Amino acid sequence: MPLPLTTDRRLPGIDLNEKEQLEFLNNFTFAHELAGVPQHKVDEASFYMENGAFGSGDAEYWYQLIRYKKPKLIIEIGD
Repeated sequence: MPLPLTTDRRLPGIDLNEKEQLEFLNNFTFAHELAGVPQHKVDEASFYMENGAFGSGDAEYWYQLIRYKKPKLIIEIGD
C-alpha cells in the first residue's frame, strides 16, 4: 500500500523548496476565469473539464501558469 502524500520521505539530492513553491502558487489568481468552463461535453468543438485526457487538475494548473507567466510562445507537442 502506498504511503499517504502527507508522510515525510527521505529524498536525497532533491530540494522541494516548499516555501518558494507555495509563494509561487499564491500568484495563481485566475480561477474565477475558469468558472464558465463546462465540466461535461456540450458539443464536439468545445473544451470541457471531465474529458478523460486533459482533465481539470492539469487544465487549471496550466491555465494559471500561462496566465501568470504570459509566455510569448507556447509549443504543443503531441496529439
